[in-house]
Amino acid sequence: MSQNNALAFFEGAAPAKREDFAKALTTTVNAAKSDMSGADGIPLLRLTKVGDWVFGASSDPVEEGARYVINPATIMTGFIAWKDGKPAEERMVPVGQVVNKADLPDAKETFGVNTSGPNSGKPVTWDAQTQFDLMCVEGEDAGMVLRYKAVSYGGRRAASGLIEEIAKRISSPNGYTDIIPKIELETDSYDHKDYGEIQTPVFEIVGWMEPAEAAGGEQEEVETEVVNTEDVPDDAEEADVAPPKPRRRRRRKKKAA
Repeated sequence: MSQNNALAFFEGAAPAKREDFAKALTTTVNAAKSDMSGADGIPLLRLTKVGDWVFGASSDPVEEGARYVINPATIMTGFIAWKDGKPAEERMVPVGQVVNKADLPDAKETFGVNTSGPNSGKPVTWDAQTQFDLMCVEGEDAGMVLRYKAVSYGGRRAASGLIEEIAKRISSPNGYTDIIPKIELETDSYDHKDYGEIQTPVFEIVGWMEPAEAAGGEQEEVETEVVNTEDVPDDAEEADVAPPKPRRRRRRKKKAA
């Protein structure tokens, strides 16, 4: 990974006015939560139903113990319409802006009805989505940039929790300049009464870095923080009581060749 490429990833990550950026992040969090009651070639990161982190069209496994940094400037929220299991259209905006669902065109009139898959016969709808970019800084994929797009209830909650931690860091009276979270990708799970074992994404914050440091310097390790969430399907009936505490699980290690 060249220094220029690393610096390019963090372009715009350092806010000109910390207070304004913190407020903008809060607005983004609220937008991501409001609906909860890779055209540019960047590989997509996702958590499979069996609890494995994979990326790209070939579902390559994420290396055990690899660490990633998040660029706050890449955080976006909005809506996506899926038809027949494929994205039909996205309406995403950056930090500080909000897409109002009421202002979107009628999904059924615009995209029609699903003709295949589990939603066959059902009209296309707009689903809330949150996304951000990650860059690997430790591991065999160092320098690789991935994009995480959260559409599920649990995925959006996990993303919102991570954004909240960034906002707290930026708005802290301590005046932190290391506002880039360094994370490991983990998973938890719990038993849902209707859907069985539900896998949950966990973004484990293991340190904070300054933008220049994240692009290739040293960083200070801090006490581990965990951003966790329950990944209940959007259409699942919510229980009257909170789900049991998730079972922490390390991701499966890659099998030796």
